[in-house]
Amino acid sequence: MTHTSGRWFILFCLLCGAFSSASRAADPIPVHRPDRGMTAELAEGFVLNDEIVDIATQEPADLLLALSKSRLRILSLPKLDERASVKVRGQGLACGFVRESAADRILFYVVSAFGRDINTYFYEFARGKIKRAGYDSSSFFRSMDGVLLRQDVGRGGPFKNDISVCVLKKGRAKEASRLPLPQHTRLYAFARGAFWPNGGLGVARIEGDDRRLVLYRPDGEGWEAVWEADGAFGGSLLLVAGVDREMFEKRPGEELSRGPVPVNLDDDPELELLALSNIPAPIQQQILGRRYDRSQVTAFDVKGRRAVVLWETDRLKGTIPNVAMWRNRWVLPLVEPAGKKTRLYLNPLRPVPEG
Repeated sequence: MTHTSGRWFILFCLLCGAFSSASRAADPIPVHRPDRGMTAELAEGFVLNDEIVDIATQEPADLLLALSKSRLRILSLPKLDERASVKVRGQGLACGFVRESAADRILFYVVSAFGRDINTYFYEFARGKIKRAGYDSSSFFRSMDGVLLRQDVGRGGPFKNDISVCVLKKGRAKEASRLPLPQHTRLYAFARGAFWPNGGLGVARIEGDDRRLVLYRPDGEGWEAVWEADGAFGGSLLLVAGVDREMFEKRPGEELSRGPVPVNLDDDPELELLALSNIPAPIQQQILGRRYDRSQVTAFDVKGRRAVVLWETDRLKGTIPNVAMWRNRWVLPLVEPAGKKTRLYLNPLRPVPEG
């Protein structure tokens, strides 16, 4: 092989790797059971050659949305074959499926930041193709249990207003009702679920600059904080400053931190919680703009007015933008510290002990 042909061969190999959406299997995730002193390894994952910032799943069609800062991919589950993709206008922030989807078409949305503006685009996926189905500006959207939620951008910060339930009509999101929540709840930083027998819906959320995980239960017309976890949870590499020019210049930006995920880890009707935590990087890396470089997932079981740890992963090398559920598995994207690749794991909810 000549020197010139050798260089072309190397370039060809690099290009093949760059345009491959999924490649080799990733290493399993070690999981610890502090109540039983056991360690297990969860299922292997796949490597995507992109930095994923959010994911969402749709069970009837077995689809996964994988959003990076510049592109939205639709992947099949569990093989992670790419079905379609669309370029994101601006920087991708969040994605999700819309409940109004039908058997022959899937509706989803992408929230993005373009300069100082927050935009949401609604799309339809049918017969292997994606087309635009609607648009909204100056609001954040989130799909929770198939319900479309909206939080308008506020002057005091991007997540200061109330959260409302919406329905999508002719490509526009129409408010149907207000969602009862503790005050100052951030759209992406909370979970609702039946954590107590006959106790109604509780709310677990990330709050404060120290990223506390706090559990609330209904108390008459309001909410009572009944438990707070040790440590910091959530944390995100995404910063959102809002649309107001004066606010944008005075505020460094607020993290788009993801809250816990309600799951059923046993056979009782009460739900448990999966909480992700991104761990701050050394100060030298933070100066270079990388605030987090390690992460961890912890499973909590709510016991009356407190919660106990069921299991937790090792501290993982990389950051976790979000966690989603699919057919009794939790889907975890782990972004490498360099931000060029994401390992996607499809893990069973109950760790299997070694041996």
